[in-house]
Amino acid sequence: MSLVEEVNARRKEIRSDAYAMSISEWVSLYEHNEIDIHPEFQRFYRW
Repeated sequence: MSLVEEVNARRKEIRSDAYAMSISEWVSLYEHNEIDIHPEFQRFYRW
């Protein structure tokens, strides 16, 4: 199996869920320190 075929086969294994949230819910999570908007593993600053 080629690399491209293997990647395409593995893509079918990825699962995600959507959850609609309002801005006020996000603000509330931030204010209660329940969400970290700058985690260590986040991408590097590029600008």
